[in-house]
Amino acid sequence: MKEIFLEFDLFGTHITLRWFQVMAASGFLAALFLLKRRSKLYGQDPEKVETTLFYSMIGAILGARLLFVVRYWEENFANRPFSKVFAFQEGGLVFQGGLIGGLIIAYFVCRRNGIKFLTALDIAAPCIALAHAFGRVGCFLNGCCFGGKCDIQALAVQYPKGSFPWSDHLKRGLIEPSSDLSMAVHPAPLYAVFALVSICILLCYVSKKLAKPGMIFGLYFCVYSLWRFTVEFFRDDQDLTAGLSLAQYIALGTLALGCVIIALCRRNREYDFPKLEKD
Repeated sequence: MKEIFLEFDLFGTHITLRWFQVMAASGFLAALFLLKRRSKLYGQDPEKVETTLFYSMIGAILGARLLFVVRYWEENFANRPFSKVFAFQEGGLVFQGGLIGGLIIAYFVCRRNGIKFLTALDIAAPCIALAHAFGRVGCFLNGCCFGGKCDIQALAVQYPKGSFPWSDHLKRGLIEPSSDLSMAVHPAPLYAVFALVSICILLCYVSKKLAKPGMIFGLYFCVYSLWRFTVEFFRDDQDLTAGLSLAQYIALGTLALGCVIIALCRRNREYDFPKLEKD
């Protein structure tokens, strides 16, 4: 597991490409491919949907960074130059903040392009899960979002000296400075990869079965929130309040929101697929 993918000098500037950046870019391309196919399935203009995705990604990056800064202000930013807030190349994104930021931008872009917002969300839901899965592979290679102590040898992973888990375990006195590896921990990011790919497949499979606008996205909120709440118990990189992490409190909120979305959308007489309205 290495954080750096490639390093090189270009016109006197040292360039460092991290695995997280490579996997994030790969996830974007995979999501774009799936988005084009689903746009045609839903009878939407692929170019308009792609434009929406592009601007939504900008909102997602800003939202993900903002939540990370708020969440880890004391540890990473309080006593450092304010410019570090904008040091995206150093990593530091929170998915739930990205989801909120992306949704806000998507709403306004959809209105401008004449796309039904709920239909756009249904198209995008599996694509978001797929891109997120690639991102979690990046997390695993980067060493962030690591899990808690794992006693199951077949599942446990150890990170090398200097990695985030190793540094955290050293700081907490769980390993000696001479240790070459961190403690054996749960590969929490890989658990997430399996779950997110499964969610992507599930949403694609039920797209025509839950054809009323907004229901696929509502289901995505529910299933992902349940998973996120559960997997947090296997992580060991966050502070807890009343036994739960901030991500778990957010997951409870998005779970409730997903249930509300499904309940409200079931009353809708319109369908994402026009031909179903005749049935």
